[in-house]
Amino acid sequence: MIVAPAIGASAAVMIEFPLLLLAMAWRARTIVRRPPELSGTGNLVVMGLTGSIVLMFAELLLGLALGINARQWYDDLFHMPGIAGLAGQGPLALFPLLFGRRKPIRAG
Repeated sequence: MIVAPAIGASAAVMIEFPLLLLAMAWRARTIVRRPPELSGTGNLVVMGLTGSIVLMFAELLLGLALGINARQWYDDLFHMPGIAGLAGQGPLALFPLLFGRRKPIRAG
């Protein structure tokens, strides 16, 4: 909202994209390391999918608050910069699974 008017929406998303991926990876890593009962594959997949759904819903709500109707928001997902945003949803959904796997401890 601040940078996009100056450099364009696509350029702003390309600047934001790696920063958001780093922030999401860091947060996913800290969340899944806390309770050991969340380490099951099913739990981690649900956690990742829930995170993606919540993020998409938050983006929709922000769009509605800024005066974009739901149909336009949906259509924008399939054009730049929306495509870059969708590309970030894949890693977000996978981060809990990637960071939540417990490595076996070797004796010795």
